[in-house]
Amino acid sequence: MAQLSEILRDNTVAVFFIYGLAFFSTGLIVVLEARRAPIPGVSRSMLPLAAFGLLQSALAWTDMFISLRSAGLQTAQTPLDVLRLIWLVASALALLQFASYLIQEVDERHTWLRWSASAALAAWVIVSALSAVVGLSDAHQLLIDMDAWARYLMMFPGSVLAALSLFRLGRDLSGSNPGQFTHGARSASVAFAFNAIIAGLIVPKTGFWPASVLNYDFFLNATGIPFRVV
Repeated sequence: MAQLSEILRDNTVAVFFIYGLAFFSTGLIVVLEARRAPIPGVSRSMLPLAAFGLLQSALAWTDMFISLRSAGLQTAQTPLDVLRLIWLVASALALLQFASYLIQEVDERHTWLRWSASAALAAWVIVSALSAVVGLSDAHQLLIDMDAWARYLMMFPGSVLAALSLFRLGRDLSGSNPGQFTHGARSASVAFAFNAIIAGLIVPKTGFWPASVLNYDFFLNATGIPFRVV
């Protein structure tokens, strides 16, 4: 484990580049496959999913450039940190929009979820504004707090909802249209359930709970692997 941790730490730039390339490729594939969705309405939800992949690639590549900064600038606020937060929020909103669209297609009783992305964004803006007004954190720490809240309020619910809606879609299609799309939906459901934990619950360390306990430092101490390269 120690050797793996050392390899990842020494090749952070390469890891972020590969992550970005993987997300970018996924976004393009989703765009190309959207018209082949077995349920007509599902193709509408595929566009936000494609946007999620492309925005996540931008996030990974921004992390790559941030990792290239000299050690003396690691705690300084730069435009890259702000840009990184923008990519994070935009990708989380795209994921939440995808999940809300898809769950409405598989179960019409959940049409009220069409407002979920707007509600989550509004909650994040309010919490972030309160943090800024109270002024308990400096500019750099405020960006970290906003990052954590974006994951709690948007990435986590978006990932959970995506996992549930894809699981439901795979189950509905298993009887009438078993095949590659069904297996893909099930696999994606598991992936988003994992993402809910990795990208939604484990966040940068901040002064409020649970981020003060369950954070990147906790993950590093528990596994020996820098969380940002996971």
